[in-house]
Amino acid sequence: MAAKHRIKLAVRNLYSRVLFHTGLHRLVDRVMPTRLTILAGHCVADPESNDGLPADMKITAERLAGLLGFLTRRYDACTVGEGLRRLD
Repeated sequence: MAAKHRIKLAVRNLYSRVLFHTGLHRLVDRVMPTRLTILAGHCVADPESNDGLPADMKITAERLAGLLGFLTRRYDACTVGEGLRRLD
């Protein structure tokens, strides 16, 4: 992985851990205007599969299901189209 990608990953992980573990995400949720957050990814596959994508661009189906379960317990999940209609 290129150095710039490692740095971006480290900063993103630090930011998310600080928000989550300190509870600051609750404050951010209250003061931020209504927004639509879109979850996007590269590939659902075994990170060890030899399909040309780096392992850090893949997520297993089980891990994705766990992540979606966590997010839907905390946030209202919808399609992009429905989210755009709600913002209007």
